[in-house]
Amino acid sequence: MLVTEKGNPFATFGGVVEEVTKSGKVIALIELFGRMTAVEFCSKQLSPVT
Repeated sequence: MLVTEKGNPFATFGGVVEEVTKSGKVIALIELFGRMTAVEFCSKQLSPVT
């Protein structure tokens, strides 16, 4: 997945979806400072990588 929402501090970051919560939030792992870190997003902030 790719963070595509303009103005988001993680815009253009790629990551791996780890979980989709019951409320529809997406927990994704993105690389920050050399480590994979879990970050919560709304699904509209993300797009699939083709």
